[in-house]
Amino acid sequence: MHRCKVVQRLLNIPGVRSSIKNNNGRTPLHLAVEQNYIDILDIFANNHRIVHTVATRGTLLHVAVDAGNVSIVSALVYRTGADINARDTVGQTPLHHAVIRQNTTIVMMLVNELGANMNIQDIYGSTPLHHASVAPGPSSSSYCTQILLQHPCTEPNIQNYHGFTPMHMAVITGCVDNVRQLCEHRNIDINVLSTDAKMPLVEAIEIN
Repeated sequence: MHRCKVVQRLLNIPGVRSSIKNNNGRTPLHLAVEQNYIDILDIFANNHRIVHTVATRGTLLHVAVDAGNVSIVSALVYRTGADINARDTVGQTPLHHAVIRQNTTIVMMLVNELGANMNIQDIYGSTPLHHASVAPGPSSSSYCTQILLQHPCTEPNIQNYHGFTPMHMAVITGCVDNVRQLCEHRNIDINVLSTDAKMPLVEAIEIN
């Protein structure tokens, strides 16, 4: 029997609790999204409470981004009205997740098509641009930085809880291409001081 028929039959049983979380804090639908089962998502699409449940790894949209499934990301937004700026347990949005995983396709989708907010800070004060500026793998991380910096709403000088801007982070981690892109942004302020009163130039001299 096809999994959809099995799932539908189980859901029709009186008293079934489809939103119960397992030991990892995930509901059955979170598990289905992890496995890229868009057909299972369609069954739950009209159940607002389940679709918007926050598990350990965040909402279903966070999970879909982590899984790298573009079609499920699209389905969650357009079919279920998923909040593209929803936060997980550490305050990160789906865009944070996409940048951290250097999934440029989903980063572009969230930013250019779905209108994600690029300037939301997590519990550490870091925006997606902070994470892009330090991400390993120079080609993909610098492309994430490029996508974010090209958007007119991106604020490049936001400071995290250590007072570091994305420029500070790129300098400290030695991400030269990200430093170059940040320097070229029209709104960049290279003189921002961190909480220990250091601007990026001082960090560069001390590290190198």
